Amino acid sequence: SLLGGGGGGGLEGSPEERAKKLVTTLWTDESIVKAGFDFANDVRKLTRSHPSFECFRTLTSFVDIQDLARRFGWVKAGLSLSLSNVTLSVFGKKLDKRQQMSDWELRPLTHEQVTYAALDAQVLVTILQDKRGSVDLQSLLRSVDVGE
Repeated sequence: SLLGGGGGGGLEGSPEERAKKLVTTLWTDESIVKAGFDFANDVRKLTRSHPSFECFRTLTSFVDIQDLARRFGWVKAGLSLSLSNVTLSVFGKKLDKRQQMSDWELRPLTHEQVTYAALDAQVLVTILQDKRGSVDLQSLLRSVDVGE
């Protein structure tokens, strides 16, 4: 199991150690596609925020929706290249980005922040699913060394 210890099925280690193991397993599994928008910037932030997570230094099996939108013209003419505008162009609905600039350092996160984060992540998956027939995703997967 991702979090389990030995044969007893119990969780071993501190919550931080278990979280690190889970994130490392998901992040380094090449069969799991990671999607983002301006992904390299997000990964740099993750690396700075969690320097002990060495898995963030190399990014495998990822696709940057921003790059795809630019390459395949997924934004209507006259609109800037943003996730909200890609969503508007693809689905006819604009993302509510009001929580983007809220205080993400403050814990616990608000219900609005959690909802925003979930929708922001889900829309990336939904865009990929929508474009699956017109884009060969496997040929677009990339791997990079992000460094420190």
